Amino acid sequence: MDVWSLARFRSCATVFFAGEALHMSIAQKWQEAAPNSKVVNTYGPTETTVTISYYDWDSQKSPAQCLNGIVPLGRLFDGHMGRVVREDGQEACAGEAGELCLSGPQVTKEYWRDPRQTAAHYVTFPDTGDIVWYKSGDLVREGEDGCLYYLGRTDNQVKIQGNRVELGAIDQVLREAAGVDLAVSMPLLVSAGNAGEVVAFICKIKELDEHRILEYCRNKLPKYMVPTKVYFIDEMPLNRNGKIDRLQLKQLLEKGK
Repeated sequence: MDVWSLARFRSCATVFFAGEALHMSIAQKWQEAAPNSKVVNTYGPTETTVTISYYDWDSQKSPAQCLNGIVPLGRLFDGHMGRVVREDGQEACAGEAGELCLSGPQVTKEYWRDPRQTAAHYVTFPDTGDIVWYKSGDLVREGEDGCLYYLGRTDNQVKIQGNRVELGAIDQVLREAAGVDLAVSMPLLVSAGNAGEVVAFICKIKELDEHRILEYCRNKLPKYMVPTKVYFIDEMPLNRNGKIDRLQLKQLLEKGK
């Protein structure tokens, strides 16, 4: 029997999520387990004094609002400002992808005794005067209603065989194919910023068939986005912030896992 379907947490009033990107399947399972609760996805880097935005999950409407299977970041708390900036440094229009920059009373203005990092991550824009903005490194789109939709990390946007790819799009198809919550794609043979192929890591919580997973990917993705190999691992490595550690996955590949 699926423990999530037992609705064990009927007295739970509110469930908050923060940290790693929230997968739609996890939000759905929690809503089933705590049917009388309010499920809230919160977002915010450490530099914004933890959380700075929120999104209220709606069992009926929210699944259609998820991009790549990820629950939206929602709207910023009152008194804070966000700006989505394209690669060319210009502010993105609604619906365009770009890096999320943040400013407001919760946002720090610098790194302690680290001018190099401060210069890299804290900026000003000509049209906002001396307001300091924090470059989050998170790739988002902003809807017409001001809701922020998470696409992934800017450093996880890569070129594969000359095509710009958001790895999160591959990850979502992998999760669907394997029926798991933890699946990660990794680019390989990177030269001059261009990857030749991509492989996948999947947390194996049940018997899985690599052939079926790759066949599913072939039916859903362009050829250049289909992983050439799937590695099944017992546990997904996490960094000290509790997020999936892609560096450790890269090291596993280098060791010839």
